[in-house]
Amino acid sequence: MAYVYDGFLNPEICNQFRKAVNESPTISYEKGFAELYNLSCAVMDRLDSAVKYLNNHWDYPHTEEDFLCFIMFACILNDGVNSIYEKTIGIIPKCNNEKKHFSKFCMGAPTYLPEEDCPTDEEFFEYFRALSFAHPYQTNRNKTFKKLFGTQVSPWVVINAHTLIPYDFPEPIGIRSYSSLEKDDSDIQDIMISFSTLKDFIVEKYSALNDVTLWIKDKAESTYEGWKKVKINRNQSNVEALQDACRIMDDRHENIYDIETMINYLETQISDERNTEVVNQYKEYLISLIPDLCDCIDNLDSSGLNKQIRKAISFNPAGMHKNASYQLEKVFTYLTEESLKNPTVGSDEEWGKIQAKAFYNDFAKKWVYIDVYSMDYDEIKLLITVSLFMECKEQNKLG
Repeated sequence: MAYVYDGFLNPEICNQFRKAVNESPTISYEKGFAELYNLSCAVMDRLDSAVKYLNNHWDYPHTEEDFLCFIMFACILNDGVNSIYEKTIGIIPKCNNEKKHFSKFCMGAPTYLPEEDCPTDEEFFEYFRALSFAHPYQTNRNKTFKKLFGTQVSPWVVINAHTLIPYDFPEPIGIRSYSSLEKDDSDIQDIMISFSTLKDFIVEKYSALNDVTLWIKDKAESTYEGWKKVKINRNQSNVEALQDACRIMDDRHENIYDIETMINYLETQISDERNTEVVNQYKEYLISLIPDLCDCIDNLDSSGLNKQIRKAISFNPAGMHKNASYQLEKVFTYLTEESLKNPTVGSDEEWGKIQAKAFYNDFAKKWVYIDVYSMDYDEIKLLITVSLFMECKEQNKLG
C-alpha cells in the first residue's frame, strides 16, 4: 500500500487507517471489539496531531525545545503504531526487531559495541527517548547500556555540535549523559546519532500502520462474506419475511426502524370500514415491494435498500398545504405511547394529537377517516401515511 508523497510523513497513511476503522462493521460494532475500537480512535487522533507536528518540524532542530518536542511527538507516533499493531495483528511490528538504523552509532564511540550486541532499533529509540526527556534523572532499563554505563543521568541534549566538532555523519544530534560507573577515562558520554537516521526510523515505523489498515480491511471483508451467506427465507408470510429481514439487519448492526414500521403497517387493524379499501391498496403496494427489498438485504445493497424503504413509507405529494411538514413531524415524533389515550394537558403527546387532527382536516380527510380521540396511535399514523400514498398515486408519483 503505497501513497505518493514528497514530504516527511504521508498523512494519507493515517487517513486510510481512519477510513478502514470507520467503515469496518467488525471494529465499530461487533461485541468484543469495543476495546480495540476505543484504542483505534485514540491512535488515529493522536497520530493526526503527531504527523502534523512532525511534518511542520522535520528540519534539523536548532533549539532544545525543538529537539525535545520532536522526540515527544515521535514517541506518540511510535507508541501508537506499536499499540494498535499488537492489538490487531497480535505481534510487534517487524521493524521492531531490526538493527537497520542505529547499530552504526552503537558500534562507534562511546559504546563500541560489536554488531551482534547492538540493541534493536526499537530498543535504542526507547533508550534515547528515556535519556533525552522521559527519564533524564534515571535511565537504566536497557541491559546493554546499563552494563556499559550503570545508571545514566542527562543534564542536556546536544544540538548544533557539528558547528564545533566535525562528525562523520550528517545532522548530528544527541544527549550528554553522566554515568554512575567510575571509569578511568571519563564518566561523561555524548550519545550521538544522525537526525536523518532518526527520521528514517520514524518513517519506517509509521509505514507499519499500513499493515494494520490491511488487517482491518481483511477482517471487514471476512465479515461481509459471512453476511452474504445468510439469506432471508422467502418461504414464509410477508410479515415473517420482514421479521427475518429485521433479524439479519440487526446482526449486521443496521437500523431496522423503517422495516419495523412496515411490519407495523401490515399488522395494524382498521377500526373503521370506511378506510378498508384505501388501506388494502397501500398494504398490497407494500407487499409488492418486499421481494426487491429482500433482494437488497441478501445482496448487501444498502443504496437499493434505502430506495425501497423510501418507496414503501416516504411519500411527498406535490402541492401540500403550508404546515404539512410541521404537522407530520409532531405526529410521528410525539404519538408513540400506545397506552396513553388521555395525554396530560400541555404534553408533547397532546400536541401530537392536535397536529394529527389538524393534518386530517387540512389534507387527509380527502382519502381516509381519522378520529384522533378513539383510534390507536399506530392506526392514526398508518392512515396518515395511506393518505399521502393515495395522493402520490393520484399524481403518478409513486416510486
